Amino acid sequence: MPTYADVHGLYTAYIGRGGVLDNCVEGNIRYYVFWFIEISSYCAVDGFAFISGYTFSGKAVSIKKAVSLEVQALFYSAFLTGLLFLIGIRVSLSPLEIIELFFPITANTFWYLSAYFGILVFLPFIDMTINKLDERKAKELLTLFIIIFSMWGLLNNSFSLEWGYSTIWILIVYIIGALSKKINLFSRINTSILLSVFLANTVVMWIIRTIFHIGRIVNYNSPLVLINGIVIVILFSRINIRSNKLLYISPLALGAYLFHSNVVVNRIVLENHLLWVIKKPIYIGVIIILVFAFFLFACGLICELIRLKLNKLVHIDSIIQKIGAFINYIISFIVDRIR
Repeated sequence: MPTYADVHGLYTAYIGRGGVLDNCVEGNIRYYVFWFIEISSYCAVDGFAFISGYTFSGKAVSIKKAVSLEVQALFYSAFLTGLLFLIGIRVSLSPLEIIELFFPITANTFWYLSAYFGILVFLPFIDMTINKLDERKAKELLTLFIIIFSMWGLLNNSFSLEWGYSTIWILIVYIIGALSKKINLFSRINTSILLSVFLANTVVMWIIRTIFHIGRIVNYNSPLVLINGIVIVILFSRINIRSNKLLYISPLALGAYLFHSNVVVNRIVLENHLLWVIKKPIYIGVIIILVFAFFLFACGLICELIRLKLNKLVHIDSIIQKIGAFINYIISFIVDRIR
Protein backbone atom coordinates (compact mmCIF):
# COMPACT_ATOMS: atom_id res chain seq x y z
CA MET A 1 0.00 0.00 0.00
CA PRO A 2 2.72 2.61 0.71
CA THR A 3 4.13 1.84 -2.76
CA TYR A 4 0.71 2.43 -4.34
CA ALA A 5 0.25 5.63 -2.35
CA ASP A 6 3.62 7.00 -3.40
CA VAL A 7 3.23 6.23 -7.12
CA HIS A 8 -0.27 7.70 -7.18
CA GLY A 9 0.97 10.67 -5.17
CA LEU A 10 3.61 11.24 -7.86
CA TYR A 11 0.96 10.94 -10.56
CA THR A 12 -1.07 13.62 -8.78
CA ALA A 13 2.06 15.76 -8.37
CA TYR A 14 2.91 15.56 -12.06
CA ILE A 15 -0.61 16.49 -13.17
CA GLY A 16 -0.94 19.26 -10.58
CA ARG A 17 2.51 20.76 -10.02
CA GLY A 18 3.54 19.85 -13.55
CA GLY A 19 1.04 22.45 -14.77
CA VAL A 20 -1.16 20.03 -16.70
CA LEU A 21 -4.43 20.74 -14.85
CA ASP A 22 -4.03 24.52 -14.78
CA ASN A 23 -3.39 24.67 -18.50
CA CYS A 24 -6.01 22.25 -19.79
CA VAL A 25 -8.82 24.08 -21.56
CA GLU A 26 -12.16 23.49 -19.84
CA GLY A 27 -14.50 21.50 -22.08
CA ASN A 28 -11.58 19.77 -23.78
CA ILE A 29 -11.40 15.97 -23.36
CA ARG A 30 -7.96 16.35 -21.75
CA TYR A 31 -9.47 18.55 -19.01
CA TYR A 32 -11.94 15.87 -17.98
CA VAL A 33 -9.57 12.91 -18.34
CA PHE A 34 -6.71 14.46 -16.34
CA TRP A 35 -9.09 15.67 -13.65
CA PHE A 36 -10.52 12.15 -13.35
CA ILE A 37 -7.01 10.74 -12.88
CA GLU A 38 -6.18 13.46 -10.34
CA ILE A 39 -9.32 12.78 -8.31
CA SER A 40 -8.93 8.99 -8.39
CA SER A 41 -5.37 9.36 -7.07
CA TYR A 42 -6.10 12.03 -4.47
CA CYS A 43 -6.94 9.51 -1.74
CA ALA A 44 -3.33 8.26 -1.59
CA VAL A 45 -2.30 10.63 1.24
CA ASP A 46 -5.32 9.74 3.38
CA GLY A 47 -4.63 6.08 2.65
CA PHE A 48 -1.03 6.49 3.82
CA ALA A 49 -2.15 8.09 7.11
CA PHE A 50 -4.95 5.55 7.55
CA ILE A 51 -2.65 2.57 7.09
CA SER A 52 -0.29 4.03 9.71
CA GLY A 53 -3.09 3.80 12.27
CA TYR A 54 -4.36 0.50 10.89
CA THR A 55 -1.02 -1.30 11.04
CA PHE A 56 1.12 0.58 13.58
CA SER A 57 -1.40 1.08 16.40
CA GLY A 58 -0.39 -0.86 19.48
CA LYS A 59 3.30 -0.78 18.56
CA ALA A 60 5.81 1.10 20.67
CA VAL A 61 6.86 4.54 19.45
CA SER A 62 10.24 5.70 20.69
CA ILE A 63 12.11 9.00 20.67
CA LYS A 64 14.55 7.22 18.38
CA LYS A 65 11.82 7.04 15.71
CA ALA A 66 11.33 10.81 15.83
CA VAL A 67 15.09 11.45 15.64
CA SER A 68 15.37 8.99 12.75
CA LEU A 69 12.68 10.87 10.81
CA GLU A 70 14.48 14.17 11.41
CA VAL A 71 17.76 12.68 10.13
CA GLN A 72 16.00 11.25 7.08
CA ALA A 73 14.42 14.64 6.36
CA LEU A 74 17.84 16.34 6.71
CA PHE A 75 19.30 13.96 4.15
CA TYR A 76 16.66 14.83 1.56
CA SER A 77 16.74 18.56 2.25
CA ALA A 78 20.26 19.77 3.08
CA PHE A 79 22.45 16.83 2.01
CA LEU A 80 20.72 15.99 -1.28
CA THR A 81 20.39 19.66 -2.25
CA GLY A 82 24.08 20.24 -1.50
CA LEU A 83 25.07 17.17 -3.50
CA LEU A 84 23.00 18.25 -6.51
CA PHE A 85 24.55 21.72 -6.33
CA LEU A 86 28.05 20.20 -6.34
CA ILE A 87 27.37 18.25 -9.53
CA GLY A 88 25.91 21.32 -11.24
CA ILE A 89 22.17 20.74 -10.78
CA ARG A 90 21.11 24.01 -9.16
CA VAL A 91 18.20 26.33 -8.52
CA SER A 92 18.13 29.82 -7.05
CA LEU A 93 17.54 29.79 -3.29
CA SER A 94 16.97 32.74 -0.98
CA PRO A 95 18.97 32.99 2.29
CA LEU A 96 15.85 31.93 4.21
CA GLU A 97 15.37 28.89 1.98
CA ILE A 98 18.99 27.86 2.55
CA ILE A 99 18.51 28.10 6.33
CA GLU A 100 15.27 26.08 6.09
CA LEU A 101 17.16 23.24 4.40
CA PHE A 102 18.74 22.49 7.78
CA PHE A 103 15.39 22.55 9.64
CA PRO A 104 13.11 20.57 7.30
CA ILE A 105 10.59 19.46 9.93
CA THR A 106 10.23 22.90 11.50
CA ALA A 107 10.19 24.66 8.11
CA ASN A 108 7.51 22.26 6.82
CA THR A 109 9.72 21.40 3.84
CA PHE A 110 7.97 18.05 3.57
CA TRP A 111 4.49 18.86 4.83
CA TYR A 112 3.37 15.25 5.36
CA LEU A 113 6.49 14.32 7.30
CA SER A 114 6.15 17.44 9.46
CA ALA A 115 2.51 16.58 10.15
CA TYR A 116 3.37 12.96 11.00
CA PHE A 117 6.27 14.06 13.19
CA GLY A 118 3.85 16.23 15.13
CA ILE A 119 1.60 13.30 16.08
CA LEU A 120 4.34 10.89 17.21
CA VAL A 121 4.27 12.13 20.80
CA PHE A 122 0.53 11.42 21.07
CA LEU A 123 0.49 7.91 19.60
CA PRO A 124 1.16 5.89 22.81
CA PHE A 125 -1.66 7.73 24.63
CA ILE A 126 -4.05 7.35 21.68
CA ASP A 127 -3.34 3.62 21.47
CA MET A 128 -3.91 3.16 25.21
CA THR A 129 -7.28 4.92 24.95
CA ILE A 130 -8.43 2.95 21.91
CA ASN A 131 -7.42 -0.36 23.47
CA LYS A 132 -9.73 0.36 26.40
CA LEU A 133 -12.79 0.94 24.19
CA ASP A 134 -15.32 -1.80 23.56
CA GLU A 135 -16.47 -2.39 19.99
CA ARG A 136 -19.61 -0.24 20.25
CA LYS A 137 -17.77 2.74 21.73
CA ALA A 138 -15.12 2.40 19.03
CA LYS A 139 -17.83 2.51 16.33
CA GLU A 140 -19.43 5.57 17.95
CA LEU A 141 -16.09 7.39 18.11
CA LEU A 142 -15.28 6.46 14.50
CA THR A 143 -18.65 7.79 13.34
CA LEU A 144 -18.22 11.04 15.28
CA PHE A 145 -14.72 11.61 13.90
CA ILE A 146 -15.91 11.22 10.30
CA ILE A 147 -19.01 13.41 10.77
CA ILE A 148 -17.38 16.19 12.77
CA PHE A 149 -13.97 16.45 11.15
CA SER A 150 -14.70 15.37 7.57
CA MET A 151 -18.36 15.97 6.68
CA TRP A 152 -18.69 19.13 8.77
CA GLY A 153 -15.23 20.23 7.75
CA LEU A 154 -16.34 20.09 4.10
CA LEU A 155 -18.55 23.15 4.67
CA ASN A 156 -15.63 25.34 5.68
CA ASN A 157 -12.06 25.19 6.94
CA SER A 158 -13.40 24.08 10.32
CA PHE A 159 -11.06 23.30 13.22
CA SER A 160 -8.12 24.79 11.25
CA LEU A 161 -7.64 21.54 9.35
CA GLU A 162 -6.25 23.48 6.36
CA TRP A 163 -8.20 21.20 4.03
CA GLY A 164 -6.16 18.24 5.28
CA TYR A 165 -2.69 19.79 5.07
CA SER A 166 -2.21 19.75 8.84
CA THR A 167 -0.95 17.73 11.79
CA ILE A 168 -4.48 17.63 13.21
CA TRP A 169 -5.92 15.97 10.11
CA ILE A 170 -3.16 13.36 9.90
CA LEU A 171 -3.76 12.62 13.59
CA ILE A 172 -7.50 12.25 12.94
CA VAL A 173 -6.94 9.85 10.03
CA TYR A 174 -4.46 7.86 12.16
CA ILE A 175 -7.13 7.49 14.86
CA ILE A 176 -9.71 6.50 12.24
CA GLY A 177 -7.27 3.83 11.03
CA ALA A 178 -6.68 2.50 14.54
CA LEU A 179 -10.43 2.41 15.27
CA SER A 180 -11.12 0.71 11.94
CA LYS A 181 -8.63 -2.01 12.81
CA LYS A 182 -10.29 -2.54 16.19
CA ILE A 183 -13.77 -3.04 14.70
CA ASN A 184 -12.58 -4.79 11.50
CA LEU A 185 -14.18 -2.11 9.34
CA PHE A 186 -15.46 -3.35 5.97
CA SER A 187 -14.16 -6.86 6.67
CA ARG A 188 -17.58 -8.33 5.84
CA ILE A 189 -18.19 -6.22 2.74
CA ASN A 190 -17.63 -7.85 -0.63
CA THR A 191 -14.65 -6.65 -2.68
CA SER A 192 -16.86 -5.80 -5.68
CA ILE A 193 -18.99 -3.53 -3.48
CA LEU A 194 -15.89 -1.73 -2.18
CA LEU A 195 -14.66 -1.23 -5.76
CA SER A 196 -18.08 0.15 -6.68
CA VAL A 197 -17.94 2.57 -3.75
CA PHE A 198 -14.49 3.77 -4.84
CA LEU A 199 -15.60 4.29 -8.43
CA ALA A 200 -18.89 5.96 -7.44
CA ASN A 201 -17.11 8.37 -5.06
CA THR A 202 -14.58 9.22 -7.75
CA VAL A 203 -17.27 9.90 -10.36
CA VAL A 204 -19.30 12.05 -7.93
CA MET A 205 -16.22 14.14 -7.02
CA TRP A 206 -15.28 14.40 -10.70
CA ILE A 207 -18.73 15.73 -11.65
CA ILE A 208 -18.85 18.18 -8.74
CA ARG A 209 -15.33 19.46 -9.46
CA THR A 210 -15.38 19.69 -13.25
CA ILE A 211 -19.01 20.64 -13.91
CA PHE A 212 -20.07 22.53 -10.79
CA HIS A 213 -16.54 23.82 -10.02
CA ILE A 214 -16.74 23.14 -6.27
CA GLY A 215 -13.06 22.64 -5.49
CA ARG A 216 -13.37 21.82 -1.79
CA ILE A 217 -14.87 18.41 -2.60
CA VAL A 218 -11.36 17.35 -3.71
CA ASN A 219 -9.38 17.89 -0.51
CA TYR A 220 -7.76 15.50 1.93
CA ASN A 221 -10.43 16.11 4.57
CA SER A 222 -13.28 15.59 2.11
CA PRO A 223 -15.44 12.63 3.27
CA LEU A 224 -15.40 11.09 -0.22
CA VAL A 225 -11.60 11.32 -0.46
CA LEU A 226 -11.28 9.87 3.05
CA ILE A 227 -13.62 6.97 2.27
CA ASN A 228 -11.72 6.23 -0.93
CA GLY A 229 -8.46 6.20 1.04
CA ILE A 230 -9.95 3.73 3.53
CA VAL A 231 -11.42 1.54 0.78
CA ILE A 232 -8.09 1.38 -1.07
CA VAL A 233 -6.28 0.23 2.07
CA ILE A 234 -8.89 -2.45 2.76
CA LEU A 235 -8.74 -3.67 -0.84
CA PHE A 236 -4.95 -3.88 -0.86
CA SER A 237 -4.98 -5.67 2.50
CA ARG A 238 -6.91 -8.49 0.80
CA ILE A 239 -4.20 -9.07 -1.78
CA ASN A 240 -1.93 -11.94 -0.81
CA ILE A 241 1.52 -10.67 -1.75
CA ARG A 242 4.22 -13.30 -1.75
CA SER A 243 6.88 -11.27 -3.57
CA ASN A 244 9.88 -10.60 -1.34
CA LYS A 245 10.95 -7.81 -3.70
CA LEU A 246 7.71 -5.87 -3.17
CA LEU A 247 7.93 -6.34 0.58
CA TYR A 248 11.50 -5.05 0.40
CA ILE A 249 10.48 -1.99 -1.64
CA SER A 250 7.52 -0.95 0.50
CA PRO A 251 9.53 0.48 3.48
CA LEU A 252 11.51 2.62 1.02
CA ALA A 253 8.39 4.46 -0.19
CA LEU A 254 8.72 7.35 2.28
CA GLY A 255 12.19 8.06 0.92
CA ALA A 256 10.76 8.18 -2.60
CA TYR A 257 8.23 10.80 -1.47
CA LEU A 258 10.96 12.89 0.18
CA PHE A 259 13.11 12.63 -2.93
CA HIS A 260 10.53 14.11 -5.28
CA SER A 261 9.68 16.79 -2.69
CA ASN A 262 13.30 18.01 -2.56
CA VAL A 263 13.40 21.68 -3.58
CA VAL A 264 15.80 21.11 -6.49
CA VAL A 265 14.03 18.01 -7.84
CA ASN A 266 10.66 19.72 -7.45
CA ARG A 267 11.65 22.88 -9.31
CA ILE A 268 13.63 21.20 -12.08
CA VAL A 269 11.44 18.18 -12.73
CA LEU A 270 7.94 19.08 -11.53
CA GLU A 271 6.97 22.76 -11.46
CA ASN A 272 5.23 23.51 -14.79
CA HIS A 273 7.59 21.23 -16.70
CA LEU A 274 4.94 18.98 -18.23
CA LEU A 275 2.97 21.54 -20.21
CA TRP A 276 4.14 19.87 -23.41
CA VAL A 277 2.14 16.76 -22.49
CA ILE A 278 -1.09 18.67 -23.16
CA LYS A 279 -0.15 18.88 -26.85
CA LYS A 280 0.12 15.10 -27.15
CA PRO A 281 -2.82 12.79 -27.92
CA ILE A 282 -4.65 12.10 -24.67
CA TYR A 283 -3.70 8.42 -24.39
CA ILE A 284 -0.02 9.24 -25.03
CA GLY A 285 -0.12 12.02 -22.43
CA VAL A 286 -1.53 9.65 -19.80
CA ILE A 287 1.15 7.06 -20.56
CA ILE A 288 3.94 9.67 -20.49
CA ILE A 289 2.90 10.91 -17.04
CA LEU A 290 2.60 7.35 -15.74
CA VAL A 291 6.07 6.47 -17.05
CA PHE A 292 7.52 9.65 -15.48
CA ALA A 293 5.84 8.84 -12.17
CA PHE A 294 7.35 5.35 -12.09
CA PHE A 295 10.74 6.67 -13.19
CA LEU A 296 10.84 9.30 -10.45
CA PHE A 297 9.58 6.72 -7.94
CA ALA A 298 12.41 4.38 -8.98
CA CYS A 299 14.94 7.23 -8.61
CA GLY A 300 13.58 7.88 -5.13
CA LEU A 301 13.93 4.21 -4.18
CA ILE A 302 17.53 4.15 -5.40
CA CYS A 303 18.30 7.32 -3.45
CA GLU A 304 16.76 5.83 -0.31
CA LEU A 305 18.83 2.64 -0.75
CA ILE A 306 21.98 4.77 -1.04
CA ARG A 307 20.97 6.68 2.11
CA LEU A 308 20.55 3.44 4.04
CA LYS A 309 23.96 2.22 2.84
CA LEU A 310 25.55 5.51 3.93
CA ASN A 311 23.83 5.19 7.31
CA LYS A 312 25.55 1.85 7.89
CA LEU A 313 28.86 3.16 6.61
CA VAL A 314 29.01 6.10 9.04
CA HIS A 315 27.03 4.38 11.84
CA ILE A 316 24.15 6.86 11.78
CA ASP A 317 21.90 4.45 13.73
CA SER A 318 24.35 4.50 16.63
CA ILE A 319 24.31 8.31 16.63
CA ILE A 320 20.50 8.33 16.49
CA GLN A 321 20.40 5.92 19.42
CA LYS A 322 22.63 8.21 21.51
CA ILE A 323 20.61 11.31 20.64
CA GLY A 324 17.39 9.47 21.51
CA ALA A 325 18.85 8.34 24.84
CA PHE A 326 19.93 11.90 25.64
CA ILE A 327 16.47 13.29 24.87
CA ASN A 328 14.89 10.57 27.02
CA TYR A 329 17.23 11.55 29.85
CA ILE A 330 16.22 15.22 29.55
CA ILE A 331 12.51 14.29 29.54
CA SER A 332 12.94 12.03 32.57
CA PHE A 333 14.92 14.73 34.36
CA ILE A 334 12.10 17.24 33.84
CA VAL A 335 9.31 14.79 34.71
CA ASP A 336 11.02 13.76 37.96
CA ARG A 337 11.08 17.38 39.09
CA ILE A 338 7.47 18.22 38.30
CA ARG A 339 5.51 18.61 41.54
